[in-house]
Amino acid sequence: MSSFFHSCAGLLCLLVLVGCGGSPSDQPDVYEVQGTVTQGGTPVAGARVEFIPQTGRPSQATTNEAGEFVLTYLDGVEGAVAGTHTVRINPNPIDMNTAGGGEEVAVAVPPEPILFNNPNPVEVTVDGENTFAFDISEWPKQRG
Repeated sequence: MSSFFHSCAGLLCLLVLVGCGGSPSDQPDVYEVQGTVTQGGTPVAGARVEFIPQTGRPSQATTNEAGEFVLTYLDGVEGAVAGTHTVRINPNPIDMNTAGGGEEVAVAVPPEPILFNNPNPVEVTVDGENTFAFDISEWPKQRG
């Protein structure tokens, strides 16, 4: 019985190592996507950018201090699926402050962040090379 148990345990470990999830060939075509978010020409740091496709998994990113972003589709997979996406930008999901020791400390998210969702949704097409620039000064504010 002990030998049977060890054989089953070994098979289970092998399945875990090989992986039960889908292979990269199971994923849709994903293209690199980068860009900037500004407000009246000023970079928007810490903004949450989402590209929401007509079907499938959305991609997201957070802008750096220069307002730049690179979308992530899955953990370890940068980009977005090919096709048409609706763009959603939340300019204030986190506020990064520098503590005395030079460490960045995240401040609490506002209970109702302001979302910049254009009533005429901004739609973009992802294919090939994808660099986008969004100026949210003209996007009306809505409560999330």
